[in-house]
Amino acid sequence: MVSSLESVYVQGRYAYVALDNGGLSKLQVYDVSNPASPAVVGSVTTTSTPQSVYVQGRYAYVVNNNGGLSTLQVIDVSNPASPAVVGTSASTGLTAPWSVYVQGRYAYVTNEGGATLQIFDVSAPASPTSIGSATTGTAPESVYVSGRYAYVVNQTSATLQTFDLGGSYIQQLEAGGAEVGTLAVDTNASVAGGESIGGSLGIGQSLDVSGDTAVGGTLNAVGQVTFGSSSVANGSVVFANSSNAFTVTLVSGATSTASYSLTLPTVAPTTNQCLVSGSVTPDY
Repeated sequence: MVSSLESVYVQGRYAYVALDNGGLSKLQVYDVSNPASPAVVGSVTTTSTPQSVYVQGRYAYVVNNNGGLSTLQVIDVSNPASPAVVGTSASTGLTAPWSVYVQGRYAYVTNEGGATLQIFDVSAPASPTSIGSATTGTAPESVYVSGRYAYVVNQTSATLQTFDLGGSYIQQLEAGGAEVGTLAVDTNASVAGGESIGGSLGIGQSLDVSGDTAVGGTLNAVGQVTFGSSSVANGSVVFANSSNAFTVTLVSGATSTASYSLTLPTVAPTTNQCLVSGSVTPDY
């Protein structure tokens, strides 16, 4: 049983855990698609004493609490089975970092030893760079960023502090183009044209699509997916859990009235279901 699990962050089907156990310093990746049986699928060694982890897109950000040799590390987790360190900050200014939060191109780190909130530019993952800091109360333990504000709690001084990170509030905005590091929508979002997602998309509840949906790569589904009468199939859809996996192969341009070929395990799945409108021909 591994002790000294310091921090966890969950994105999609994976949980990222900062582990420190007497010289064994790692970022471990767990597959949590089956909540009853989380399983380690990969790990990577960090510098000494990883304290906190945050994941944004394909990168995990880990702060290592090692006195004057403390660092912020950037780890590529695009392949969960083989995460790789791609960048490590200089230790200048970091003494006992305790928490990290990433928004867009910046990482915000509470520096407990120095009583500061330190800001790193992580737009170049190979070389995270400290660009500024602000004085906090004594022993800042945790940081959270929302919009233009950072919120820091200080353990010894027992205070909550709010830091203005800059930016502006605009009641209405119409723009021809925009590059956004992190996008948070408080209420509703409507997309009139197309939307392209280069990384991952996590949906906490339900997704209702009234028109056509095109998936250029692979769609991984945990649970149940139903193809209705208006579905047009192109490519393949993969359903998987920890005990079985099967692939539904769809003919290019086929509609729900076409025949679907299913490749299933030796034993038919009993815990997951696949509902497909149309005829189904299992291979087992």
